[in-house]
Amino acid sequence: HPLGGGREVWFGFHQSVRPAMWNMMLNIDVSATAFYRAQPIIEFMCEVLDIQNINEQTKPLTDSQRVKFTKEIRGLKVEVTHCGQMKRKYRVCNVTRRPASHQTFPLQLENGQAMECTVAQYFKQKYSLQLKYPHLPCLQVGQEQKHTYLPLEVCNIVAGQRCIKKLTDNQTSTMIKATARSAPDRQEEISRL
Repeated sequence: HPLGGGREVWFGFHQSVRPAMWNMMLNIDVSATAFYRAQPIIEFMCEVLDIQNINEQTKPLTDSQRVKFTKEIRGLKVEVTHCGQMKRKYRVCNVTRRPASHQTFPLQLENGQAMECTVAQYFKQKYSLQLKYPHLPCLQVGQEQKHTYLPLEVCNIVAGQRCIKKLTDNQTSTMIKATARSAPDRQEEISRL
């Protein structure tokens, strides 16, 4: 059940053993909670910022868009897609102010020296990857002082991440509609477990 804003409802159950008079009881109940949908970061950003067509977004994000996107993505785990089967995972700590075409970092050269390199240049040289959206910001991942920047288009949200941030009113309403069950339906659902 999609909730919008890159979130969806996952259904499950919880159980506990409780002491009762002269014996133990097994208590089982169904539950539902919001999770982030596993999807490309570009799609997630479009959902969060209500961008209908990413190809029409030819300018960098505005400050307010970047702040809103940062609030949603900070702390989430992402996996990279540009290294073939090696899907390395990172935790997002920030979203850059500058687009990938202007975001620089100190690149260590073989002779031990460092030179400033943009993220877009680095991905073109190292991976032969011409960025499709160089005007969009990068995700800063890992520790802030390490300057690890990833273009949005090479990242996916890792599956199975519970959403602990507050849902919007629309998301809450959708969640209630998706999870509302009559007592007999709920009992039948529990007995099927």
